[in-house]
Amino acid sequence: SAITVGVAEGMLVYYAVIGAACYWDFLFGFAYLIAPHLEDVVFFGGISYMWHCYVESSDPLNQYINSVTILDGLDNIWNEDYHVA
Repeated sequence: SAITVGVAEGMLVYYAVIGAACYWDFLFGFAYLIAPHLEDVVFFGGISYMWHCYVESSDPLNQYINSVTILDGLDNIWNEDYHVA
């Protein structure tokens, strides 16, 4: 589909820019592009793991138990209120 092609093209451009920056100056490319990317992957992976780490032993497929659900939260930065996935 068109969305898949657009996402693939965007990823190719993103990683090509990282590759070009690292070719130009590896320390710059690592410090400003690779390290922040790795930090984001670890950060959001940890959030996702902690968000979905609970399981109801009597009903492990219950999606309302295996996700954190915040009712009437004070802020909704990453759309976490009423989150079930």
